[in-house]
Amino acid sequence: MRLVYLFFILFFFVQCKNREERSHIKLEESKAIPSKDTASWTGIYKGTVPSKTSVAMDMRLSLKPSSTYDLEITYLEKNPRNNKTVDYSGEIGWGTDSLTIILNEVDTISNKFRVRKNFVEYLNPDGTPNTGELAEFYILNRQTP
Repeated sequence: MRLVYLFFILFFFVQCKNREERSHIKLEESKAIPSKDTASWTGIYKGTVPSKTSVAMDMRLSLKPSSTYDLEITYLEKNPRNNKTVDYSGEIGWGTDSLTIILNEVDTISNKFRVRKNFVEYLNPDGTPNTGELAEFYILNRQTP
């Protein structure tokens, strides 16, 4: 009887280990999807994010299947007459995690965004997510055509 219990315990641990390995493989495969499947990340994203140099930044990011982008940033000031718009365009690079895009040609602000389902997250210059009270505002939502 002890042998039967021992067998079931051993069988249970082997099954749990196999399940962990399979889920780890699926997670690694899913990380790479955005850079391979252009339909999952191309599109137009809009949002207003906090800024250190102005009241806020109104951003419009267009990601194209050709691995290029157009970024329009309007620096919003207390007096709307002082708003300033800056345009960038160039090629997209990918971070090592296959979820972070790097906008080449952008040098005055952070050029990193993390691709999520139906939105991109504006990252700090070192590639880390913004934290704190305003963290939820560093999001650009995908626009429906």
